[in-house]
Amino acid sequence: MLNIEDFVDIFVKEVSEVKDKLMSYFSLDAPQDIIEERMRYEFLSHWIPLEELPSIDDHKLEEYSIIAVDSSHQGSWYAHGKALHIIRAIAIDDRGQLFRQLTVEYNASQRPRTISNIVKLLAEASEYDACLKAVRSTDKRPIVLLDGSLYSRLAHPPVEYLADRHKHVYIETMRVFTELVDEVRTKRGILVGVVKDSTSEHLRLAILKNVILSFLPGLEEVAYGESIFQLFKAVSKEMRKLGDEHVKKTLRKLLNKLRFRESDYSIIMRYSRNTGFTRPLLVGCLRSRCFKKFAFIEKEGILSFVLKTWKRHMRTLNKIDVEEFKREAGKVLLKLKSLPVLFTSYVLPRTNELPLRIDVLVPRLESKRFFSFNNVIFVNRELPSEVLLIVKKIVDDYADLTMYNPLLFAAHRMAKITRREFKLYEIALRNMGVNLIPKRRVWVA
Repeated sequence: MLNIEDFVDIFVKEVSEVKDKLMSYFSLDAPQDIIEERMRYEFLSHWIPLEELPSIDDHKLEEYSIIAVDSSHQGSWYAHGKALHIIRAIAIDDRGQLFRQLTVEYNASQRPRTISNIVKLLAEASEYDACLKAVRSTDKRPIVLLDGSLYSRLAHPPVEYLADRHKHVYIETMRVFTELVDEVRTKRGILVGVVKDSTSEHLRLAILKNVILSFLPGLEEVAYGESIFQLFKAVSKEMRKLGDEHVKKTLRKLLNKLRFRESDYSIIMRYSRNTGFTRPLLVGCLRSRCFKKFAFIEKEGILSFVLKTWKRHMRTLNKIDVEEFKREAGKVLLKLKSLPVLFTSYVLPRTNELPLRIDVLVPRLESKRFFSFNNVIFVNRELPSEVLLIVKKIVDDYADLTMYNPLLFAAHRMAKITRREFKLYEIALRNMGVNLIPKRRVWVA
């Protein structure tokens, strides 16, 4: 059997050929040009050092109960083409109370990617179920910390999955999510997504927009409209009218930057020189596939969308169940349409470490609607007190790169299913007579 030493010679040869490209690709340095300088200036104008974080009375936090939730899943495909997954979710509050959820999921679909998407949504639903129990158990205002992006959870496109079970998993999952939102709203709480590692580009997009406006201030009204893509169309149109070739060239470079990905974390690590957080962004549904579907709902109506989207699922139901499903799906979509935009901020609790991203949903706020706002803009008015409260809590609880939040860390460790644990679940099921036939590769590995 070959090991790493047997590949050293070709590794050294390969690296020697691409070393300069690797150094350039992974570097945080950027070319010193007018665009880079404008972007740096724009970033720093929206960067707030932690020492300038408005003071928040610690007694204020005593009004809240902090609840952290996470989930995990493990699964396997078997020789007869069938899959089994175990899903676990844990919610833990600041009193140490645990609220557990476990789901045994099986599906005979032959599409591994479809099964993967379904299991991820079922894992999210398990989190919301566990979290609902925790929220209902407290008399305080809840701050719910979800491990991962709240934006990504909202931006799932409403679709029917081509599988034998859970074709309507989107409705199943979002029904529990809207129940959680309603419960948090009733108790005047806050939903927060805490993202450890993010590849999002919301901050970069907002910065590029503002740099473009510094050259074309007449497009400000378009830039703050409902759709960000209207701005880029307007920029292309305005460029044809410009006589200054230097400005035209700069604008082309700015538009060209949008074609290439660069994460917000990269920008923060390049420009920030001290601990701090970004002025919050108002973020709507930028994922075009999801936004277009909600635009269709707005145009054609909820019932028409339900009938068009989940027609295969409804064929499997009797008449009474079809009517019940239409009512339930319509109710869920109507509640989703009313959700407010997210406040997103990036927090750097310690210099020379990685930032965290927080997505904050305040259900009771009257503002733009997430699914009808296809844009991202900085909050230019007074900073929302809820966001400042969350930033303070995240900074106060931060320990290091791994212990970024004690409650979320605890939830993660308790929910985590290892392969060894999954094997024990398999053994238990086989002992009960469930025919889990291993694939040949299991025997030859």
